[in-house]
Amino acid sequence: MQDYKWLNEYCLNRFGSAAALEAHLPTPATPRQLKAISDDRYLSTLALRVFRAGLKHSLVDAKWPAFEQVFFGFDPEKVVLMGADHLERLMQDARIIRHLGKLKSVPRNAQLILDIAHEHGSFGNFIAEWPVTDIVGLWRYLFKHGNQMGGLSAPRFLRMVGKELSEYRLIC
Repeated sequence: MQDYKWLNEYCLNRFGSAAALEAHLPTPATPRQLKAISDDRYLSTLALRVFRAGLKHSLVDAKWPAFEQVFFGFDPEKVVLMGADHLERLMQDARIIRHLGKLKSVPRNAQLILDIAHEHGSFGNFIAEWPVTDIVGLWRYLFKHGNQMGGLSAPRFLRMVGKELSEYRLIC
């Protein structure tokens, strides 16, 4: 395993300068921007992260419009009502990725988003107000309370929505 000094030098060489490296890093969303994201978009992004795990992202992304359709635009109020019969029908739909465990995660994560929104006003408020100084605590929370949010899924989901990952940002 290489140390930080080696990694820093590697990245500087790859990008040519510290300024070019900084310019390559994503800009985190502001708390106001995070709060403005609707709960259906958070659920869609969370589901996208779950389905991308272990699969080629371009394959999942190409099928995502069908996911938006079969999951009612990821409206948490509608998705949470999806029963086992509906999920079994989705297992026959060739337009989507038919992985029962991942399909079951969508209504379960819809319930998580609804529960958090009930307590915090919206899921975006919850994400925005979580202190960046305890980002690992947010990863753990999503791992513990979310469904199919193990491994790197929680931090990658947070990066996808724009949550600042503090010193844990990937730099190259």
